[in-house]
Amino acid sequence: MTESQSSPTGQWGVIGHSVRGAAHIRQGLPNQDSLWRVASQSYAVMSLADGHGSTNYCRSDHGARLAAEIGGLLLARFLDSLGHVNIPQIEYEARHYLPATIIKFWLHGVFNHLNANPWNTSEMQRVIDKAGARAWLDIVANPAIAYGSTLLAVGATDRFFICLQLGDGDILCVDANGRPQRLFPDDERFIANETTSLCMSSAAQEFRVRLMPIDGQPPPLILGMTDGYANSYSDEEDFLKVAPDYLQMLRAGGVEYVASDLPRILNTVSELGSGDDVTIAMLIYSPVTRSLEELHGSEPTSSVVAIPMEAMATVEAHSLRLLAIEHSITQDLSLHGLLKTHIRELATELGVDSQDKFAEISQQFIALEASVRTMQSDLRGDLESAIQSLVINQAGLELKIFEFETRVASQMRLELAENHALFDARLASLEAALADLTESTHLYQRRVDQTLIEQQQTFADELDEQRRQYLQLRNLFDTLRKIVMWLGSRQGLQAGPRIE
Repeated sequence: MTESQSSPTGQWGVIGHSVRGAAHIRQGLPNQDSLWRVASQSYAVMSLADGHGSTNYCRSDHGARLAAEIGGLLLARFLDSLGHVNIPQIEYEARHYLPATIIKFWLHGVFNHLNANPWNTSEMQRVIDKAGARAWLDIVANPAIAYGSTLLAVGATDRFFICLQLGDGDILCVDANGRPQRLFPDDERFIANETTSLCMSSAAQEFRVRLMPIDGQPPPLILGMTDGYANSYSDEEDFLKVAPDYLQMLRAGGVEYVASDLPRILNTVSELGSGDDVTIAMLIYSPVTRSLEELHGSEPTSSVVAIPMEAMATVEAHSLRLLAIEHSITQDLSLHGLLKTHIRELATELGVDSQDKFAEISQQFIALEASVRTMQSDLRGDLESAIQSLVINQAGLELKIFEFETRVASQMRLELAENHALFDARLASLEAALADLTESTHLYQRRVDQTLIEQQQTFADELDEQRRQYLQLRNLFDTLRKIVMWLGSRQGLQAGPRIE
């Protein structure tokens, strides 16, 4: 990535869009992708999720929506809370805490949705017909399967940008010269439609996290895309050209033009390509001299929420209930007003003698109205107190959970340290035993080598002795042969020539 050494002189913004795939439209399936984005004065976040398309994942569109919202919101909260924390500490916390926290809140959202929307017969029948009864039993045992989804999230500040990825999809960074770079390599395990997922028990370990410090000017463009985009291209080279093409479009036509043209582009990609849902989001670094209103999207610019998400949902539910009760009481008061009017008209028709009776009835209605309004005020107060108590209890419960998790984590760290010490001691013992065994082996080998040398020397000496004895015998034999020959020649001379 080519970067200048000057200080940042701009601001991050974000745009994006998601379209229902051409094949999903033909099959009557919903858009199983989801997109969440937010930008503030100090950071921008984009979060994309792709719900799995197989029959087992019958609520993956809801799972993707939860994943995109929770992943984006928690990453935005994380960036908002950092202050001047150093880069290595930020990367450590992002790797060790963000994935587990995202999964925790996603599972909360899954079970909240399931409680509000229990399984129905059509879902069960569709899964059984296409995947078998065993698949449905697996879903009942682990409801998170039905909501399975991937997640891509990127947050950018003037000091760094941080990327999280679980499952397929692509995050591309484009430098000022238009050169694209994959921030995560392709996972070789993803063959056909295989992918990792939030519904897996090992999801926290499967998250890939990368933090890129910014030294000088930030990259002008970071793109996040669900796999429906890349699957629409025949090869990697053609797909990677998409990134510099978007950068050129932004420079030539501006952010507003590109944002307005995204629906057409994505529909064309799906129709001519994979047929899958297609989602794209862009983090765009723009000079502060330009208007950034079009970069911030439709989401609020602040993602900091004072009370927990569960408490917010509970308060919202009780507020709706309170409005419904107030509406009912208001309708009752309106009915009482109509009754008074009719009684007044009836008293007028009956004459003056009925005025006293009317006054008595009116007083009763006035007392009834006062009683109803008192009951309304008391009910409002009780409900507000209950809501406040619920929020306080929720915060206290989360504090206790946090303290419990802290204690458990501390205890686990101590146990891990003890186990590590025991393991180190055992390892040292094994290493010492191995050293002794190695020394014994070397000593034995030296003895064997010495014995072999001695045996070889003895054998050589014996061979030399036998060779010497053989030579002596041979010399003796030659001497005897010569003596015999000499004796034979001497006998011949003494006999003289034989005369026939």
